Amino acid sequence: MLSVLLIVGLIEAVVVPLEILVPSEFRGRQTTLYGLFEPHPELGFRTRANLRDFEITWMQNSLRASYSTDERGFRNVGRDYGQSEIFFVGDSFTWGMWLPRGQTFPDLVGQRLGKPVSNLGQQSYYIEQYEKILRGLLGRYSPRYVALCIFANDLTTPISDDDLANFYERFGWDQYRQYSLYKKFFVYQASQFIGRQWRRLAIATGLEPPPAPSHLDHETNQAGMEFYRQLGAHPYYFTQSYDAGVEAVFRRLLVFVQQSEVTPVVFLLPSKESAYKREYLKIFPSDYLEIEETAYRRLCELSTDLGVDCVDLTSAFRQASATRETYFKRDPHWNRDGHLAAAGEMLKYFEKTAESSPPE
Repeated sequence: MLSVLLIVGLIEAVVVPLEILVPSEFRGRQTTLYGLFEPHPELGFRTRANLRDFEITWMQNSLRASYSTDERGFRNVGRDYGQSEIFFVGDSFTWGMWLPRGQTFPDLVGQRLGKPVSNLGQQSYYIEQYEKILRGLLGRYSPRYVALCIFANDLTTPISDDDLANFYERFGWDQYRQYSLYKKFFVYQASQFIGRQWRRLAIATGLEPPPAPSHLDHETNQAGMEFYRQLGAHPYYFTQSYDAGVEAVFRRLLVFVQQSEVTPVVFLLPSKESAYKREYLKIFPSDYLEIEETAYRRLCELSTDLGVDCVDLTSAFRQASATRETYFKRDPHWNRDGHLAAAGEMLKYFEKTAESSPPE
């Protein structure tokens, strides 16, 4: 017994100070949440300002990227907001996850139009944060257009100002601030490993029921494309009346842009599961995607009522995705071809609008 304790003690003396047993997933999330992001009292969090070639790797899918930001934490280094023709507002799709800045759809649209644009995309943002971004910029700057880019996971529970003020705590990001000391011990990790193996055996032999389905359950089709059960719209979006809160902010945001004497346009971005609807339904047969489809129709109806143009990219992406990959295989975001497809559809709108507008 003394020999065993001595050996375990020697092991702990090595693994604890060197943090050998800290999971790589934890390190990756900590780098993201405290290196790439920072807490913000009004927005909840934002990408850190003035980053230069900040490298990030997502271990779950081996994707890597390098990002640079301006003084506001956007990917607009060297750009003049006051000269921008279009402000693109959205989440990680607008930001351009895993792609160089010049390959994102805001940049592609600006290059094709020959007009300066600003990318106000922020990773993991929701519609309440889009509104706060625009309220902080419009009035100081007057672009011709605000392109509001809504993604499926914006269709979720409304976020209050209190939630944003304490975002890291309320949404569980605080757990990645520091890895707990007791978790660094070999004995703890060994007990957790044994517990996991026992639960797997118990489930396999019927001693325990299988875990309940999760929205993060995911499967891969024969082509290697990974799909999640319910990663887009909140499954209770309509049944719990979350739609009323989201639509209220959506309407308020469009009215504010109009009152700022700027032309708003809405672009609805489909989830990977919706773009590859046939493939998704082979794995997860359900009516889940109807939430996204119905919500998008309603947002377009609200836009039309306010005299705002609304372009749903779902149909275009279903056509494009039938012949080529428009999303990363193991990540829910657009790849380069996806951004090219989105830019192509958006250009149709801006070029048509330019043709119908009287000369200045």
